[in-house]
Amino acid sequence: MGWGGVFWLFSVYLKLLVTVSFWGASFIATKVAVRALHPVEVVWARTLLGLLVMWSMLRLRGVELRWRGVPLPALVLLGFLSVFVQQVVQAYAMKFSMASTATWIIGMSSVFIALLGYVFLGERLRAIQAMGVGLSFLGVALVMAKGEPSALLGFGFSKGDLVMLLTSLNWAVFSVLSRRFLSSRGLDGLLAIFHVMVFGFLFESLALPFFGRSDLPSRLLEPQAALSVLFLGVCCTGLAYAFWYDGLGAMSAYRVGVFMYLQPLVGTILSYRLLGERMSPWSLLGGAMILLGVYAVNRRP
Repeated sequence: MGWGGVFWLFSVYLKLLVTVSFWGASFIATKVAVRALHPVEVVWARTLLGLLVMWSMLRLRGVELRWRGVPLPALVLLGFLSVFVQQVVQAYAMKFSMASTATWIIGMSSVFIALLGYVFLGERLRAIQAMGVGLSFLGVALVMAKGEPSALLGFGFSKGDLVMLLTSLNWAVFSVLSRRFLSSRGLDGLLAIFHVMVFGFLFESLALPFFGRSDLPSRLLEPQAALSVLFLGVCCTGLAYAFWYDGLGAMSAYRVGVFMYLQPLVGTILSYRLLGERMSPWSLLGGAMILLGVYAVNRRP
């Protein structure tokens, strides 16, 4: 491999590292944003900014924004699940959940994907994967209990953590459906998610009059809210998805997926540095169990 190839490979790895760092920090930005804004307001502004960035990047790359042949009913369903439901419910959960806890819980999506594939698609679940599923659920219970035996034994988990776990399941449903409806269409990955987000934004726009307030523009200009929403929209949505699909276009999905193991680590470190959140040793053990379980679930034969 020449220097050109080395530089290209380095740029791909750098994009993926930046992406998982953005996503790890997104829980912190969301927690800050919902202090001043309603969750629907946060995700509406985030999605709008993300769409503008995606549209600009698609135009710069010369990708035709075609709708012909795109399964519109599937896009409506996927937009509702992955953008409207996922983002709004996740933002709501961040009003009650610690950012450092949420970033570990969301990692359960891979486990739910394996379970959904086994139950509904007839996909095989090997013994090592089944053990990984069990280990991940034990780990997430430890994380949600925050080292409190009483919470673990009495299922006294925080409302925000339970809601966040549901969003992991919802994201798994979206992933399985998108694999069925979009993967076989030959669409550019960024273009496909752009279409999905357009419909998600329409649902958010319909909900905004019921949950938003008339002084939204002035509250969006408050420094912390403005910086958080800008980061969520431009970095965590627009740039992150573009970089992620660049990675998927350059290497296998398995190799790209390995980078996701860094997301909770980034989220935990930044939550401590920026929000002063501390995780107990038991919670860290639970996080390690989640990662090990997810690795077992995703491990190739």
